Amino acid sequence: MAIAVRPLELVVSTVEPELQNGKIVEVTAIKRLAFPQASVDRSRAEKKISSGLETVLQAMTREMNLPALEARFVRDGETWLAKQRSAWRLDLPKTRAVLQKALIQNSLEVQAVLTSKPPKRTVQDFFKRGVRFYFGGGDSSFAGSPDFRVQNIVAASKQLDARYLERGAVFDFNKSITLSSKTGFVLGYVIRGNSLSKDIGGGLCQVSTTVWRAAYNAGLPMLERHQHSYRVAYYEPVGFEATVYAPSKNLRFRNDTSAPLWMQLEWDVSSGRLEMNLFGVAPERRVQISKPVTSNERPAPKDRFVPDAKVQLGEAKVVSGAEDGVEARINRVVRYNNGFVTRDRTFSRYIPWAAIYAVNPKDKRLRK
Repeated sequence: MAIAVRPLELVVSTVEPELQNGKIVEVTAIKRLAFPQASVDRSRAEKKISSGLETVLQAMTREMNLPALEARFVRDGETWLAKQRSAWRLDLPKTRAVLQKALIQNSLEVQAVLTSKPPKRTVQDFFKRGVRFYFGGGDSSFAGSPDFRVQNIVAASKQLDARYLERGAVFDFNKSITLSSKTGFVLGYVIRGNSLSKDIGGGLCQVSTTVWRAAYNAGLPMLERHQHSYRVAYYEPVGFEATVYAPSKNLRFRNDTSAPLWMQLEWDVSSGRLEMNLFGVAPERRVQISKPVTSNERPAPKDRFVPDAKVQLGEAKVVSGAEDGVEARINRVVRYNNGFVTRDRTFSRYIPWAAIYAVNPKDKRLRK
């Protein structure tokens, strides 16, 4: 029986810091890449690196050259970790010298010689600023949204992602967003008062709702919040939403913790999921939020139609579904570890809303 020969391997070992449970730990990662046996045998016979082995080594070098990734928090089961990746580069001349020595000595491992450069935002930056624990978060679903809406949700999320809200500072949604085609926004349907019209930024309220949910769930003091004119299916359960429309309607809340809060947004276009998570000091409060209590329900009126030249004559495209009018109340109790307790109520009143369909400008249903 032939005895299996262990191949000569390039061993790449890297060490990166991680933030785990409020502490920084060093995490080692090891990767092994096998050299082709035929090239190794030829090189050992010639007592030098053959051209074939050199080609493989250079290919491994390109594989090992990794760009830096700035520190972010990631889920690890039920917990959160802050991770980063330095910019790693394989030192080809020094690694080649180690390989040459391994060939002569018949060694089975070649320790890669690496250089590294940390990213601009590091795990240590989080730790030094007191951003060490998961503080709270919120999410929402935009599944089934039209393309314009998805585009605007992503454009707004990119502007809010990866920023600090300093201790005592007030988050101002409208001041945080630059609503422009230059920042990726496109035209789409928006709710303006009691009507629906086209404007840049349709879908922006998906982001404001998600941000509000994160801050609300975390027990942060809410300074300004508005509900939509009518109930919107994207923002169920009823009342758990926040609309914005500059300059009259804004979303504002305060960081009342003892350190900065790190705001991190994640979006998945394929599943239609958006979430914002907050990180900072270890939560010193417990938050209790009631289910919405509804009242004063009123039926939706008859369907409405709006002109849209992109719709074929005789067809109809759903713009928004019918919604009954309703009022909703949500109670929140925040109990701090020092015994202090705050109570607040979120109230929303939604008017009855007809289903709206876009039809061709020549469609007879527009004249009914």
